[in-house]
Amino acid sequence: MKKCPNCATIMQDDVNFCTNCGADLRNVAKTAVNRKTFQADVNQSQADFEDESDQEPIDQMQGYWQWLVKSWQHPFTRLPSASWYGAVTLLIEDLLLVLGFYIGLNSYGSQQAFFVNIPFITVFEVLFFVILLEAAFTGVNYLVDRFIYGPKNSFLTFFNHAVQCSNLNLILIAAVFIFMMMGAGGQIFAVILSLISLNLFVLAVQVVLLGDSDPIRDKMYGIMLALFASFMVEIVWLMLAYNTVVLQFITYFSHM
Repeated sequence: MKKCPNCATIMQDDVNFCTNCGADLRNVAKTAVNRKTFQADVNQSQADFEDESDQEPIDQMQGYWQWLVKSWQHPFTRLPSASWYGAVTLLIEDLLLVLGFYIGLNSYGSQQAFFVNIPFITVFEVLFFVILLEAAFTGVNYLVDRFIYGPKNSFLTFFNHAVQCSNLNLILIAAVFIFMMMGAGGQIFAVILSLISLNLFVLAVQVVLLGDSDPIRDKMYGIMLALFASFMVEIVWLMLAYNTVVLQFITYFSHM
């Protein structure tokens, strides 16, 4: 571990700049820090951050932006965050993704001399199923986290850390939205970037799941359980989505 000489925050060995004050830690010697001491410091930093949650909206947005920037620089390093950061980030990503594909599909239909009349209500239906999948996937992995480590982390802590690790998706999905506006050529890149962002989110959850220390059960059994549970979630989700949204899309395109 490293101790910041400026603010005394405890950092992981691979951190080069303090995530609390920005001080340069590259020349700071590594020290042996008890795991409980480190966790207590993280919890205190989080508590201090939450005490400032009654700030003005503009200050909260500045804090959110700083969290985003720091998460792009150090995705895995656990950063103090407000409880709403993860949910808002994921909602922004989902909205951009679903709206981008909705606008892009209708635009593609008009360019190809046919009109795909997809009702706008379908955006909310697809958005619901996307959020449902993310929530279920994160939820089963959180249960596996408790299986491996015990009740060490709350669901919000696990969820926000997973979203933080995948915050590069905000950039990728913004690019997806732009590419969907660019016609057939851009939409091919949009689909590719969408698949990359999906895998990045899955990878982020798995990294957070395996990245903690002091397990009470073997991590290998934990990841096997996570893979099985995630597979079952995907099967149930596909069945639900097919019987609602997918059949609607088949109907729309069959009447072109």
